[in-house]
Amino acid sequence: MKTDIIFITGDFPSISGESGSEGIYFYDVARHLCEEAGMCIQVVAFRIDGKEYFEEKNGLSVRRFDIPVNDGGHVGLYASDIELMYSHRMYDKAVSALASHAVRIAESCKKNTPAWCHGIETSGAAMEFRKRGYPVVAVAHYLMAQEL
Repeated sequence: MKTDIIFITGDFPSISGESGSEGIYFYDVARHLCEEAGMCIQVVAFRIDGKEYFEEKNGLSVRRFDIPVNDGGHVGLYASDIELMYSHRMYDKAVSALASHAVRIAESCKKNTPAWCHGIETSGAAMEFRKRGYPVVAVAHYLMAQEL
């Protein structure tokens, strides 16, 4: 499958018809670009709340990766996936891992496939893609709240 755009985000809803995840509007954007504009989009995200590692539907494919854990192999007995991603000691490692997965997928696409980085956790991917010459759009949601 050719890829027209790579979407990179921390979390992406299930495309199998289930909901219950943040970012539903981002899914709607991807779905409309695929179904109505005939584009093919690859999404790179973390696997949050037990979602499938891979899903594909109508030109939209989603590849999810586990959030890396700290060097001791655990963060906390009852930490949720979201808490894990945003924990102080894991955030940089998570941002770096998401960027690495996204770059690896981009390298399998045609040269200079545009990337849409959505969320502050995609900052590493945005910088890495730009450094490699990819066109990048970055939407850094909640950055102001993060700074406050």
